[in-house]
Amino acid sequence: MQSSRKVLVVSASLILGALFVAACVLLVLGLNDFRHEDAKLAAAKSRLQYLYNQDPFPSEYNLRMGRKNLADKDAQLAGLLQAVRDGQIESFEQSPAKFNSQFWTTHKQLRSKAAKEGVVIPSGADFGFGFERHMKGELPAAQDVPRLTQQLGIVQTVCGVLFDARISSLQGVGREEFEADVGAAAPSGPQRRKPAAQMSLNTPNVNAGLIPPDRLYGSWHFVLAFTAKERALLDVLNGLARCPMFVEVTDLNLASPEKGMGLTPDNPVEPPAKAGTAATRRIGAQKAGETEAAEENGGGIVCGHDLPLTVKMELDVYQFGKYQPSEAENKTGVPK
Repeated sequence: MQSSRKVLVVSASLILGALFVAACVLLVLGLNDFRHEDAKLAAAKSRLQYLYNQDPFPSEYNLRMGRKNLADKDAQLAGLLQAVRDGQIESFEQSPAKFNSQFWTTHKQLRSKAAKEGVVIPSGADFGFGFERHMKGELPAAQDVPRLTQQLGIVQTVCGVLFDARISSLQGVGREEFEADVGAAAPSGPQRRKPAAQMSLNTPNVNAGLIPPDRLYGSWHFVLAFTAKERALLDVLNGLARCPMFVEVTDLNLASPEKGMGLTPDNPVEPPAKAGTAATRRIGAQKAGETEAAEENGGGIVCGHDLPLTVKMELDVYQFGKYQPSEAENKTGVPK
């Protein structure tokens, strides 16, 4: 019995001793880990305090990179503007007398080209491709000459596209009148009514062609009234698309009087004739024939016929300015 108790006491003592040793080992390891993590925490706090005490702005590295990026942006934008400016007609400084001479030379060239291509232009000395007010011998104001020269060049280019497409007739050219005396030039009192083909399509706009300070471009607006076959109209649109100038067709109204077909909702309605007259019978017979033709064709417009069209086209010609680069130091190198 006594020997059994001794064995139990010795065994318990050994187990307790082993547990104590293990606890001491774990305590030592834990203290080592604590000291290691505490040192890392102290280093991190020291690094954080170091960063808090820094003054990052301005940073020379950031400044150099910013200047380089801005210089790259300036170069790209300048290249883009130069590309779209290559085909545009620029304003030109010259005397009013020289502009007057240039206008009449251009007027003669346009009429000669129209005659060569078989394009009919309304007769009369007052048809001046939108510049009728300058055909009276009065010289324009000196400050208006550069923009007038540019506008005349644009009109010449656009009319050249029309004549190359061999439209049937040119009825009118409208431009934006920006001249200083445009308001005073409006006629007062009763005036002799001009033929419809010679009605002015011009509109006043003193800021025409100017580029606002906060924008990269401005625009000129023009109105063209002409008659042409379908094929010629397509050639006109393709010619404007290929034009070196930056041209956008903003509105296109078509009508085919010979077929009685209006392609726009604002076509004028033919005035009614009195009942019982021969004109009424002719109109009724014509409408009946058109109804039968429409029923035979399923009520649609038959394609493939080169219909004569009356066209009113409006377009914008964009004017791009020179890009002014920023004041960044473009020659600053990239930091290594």
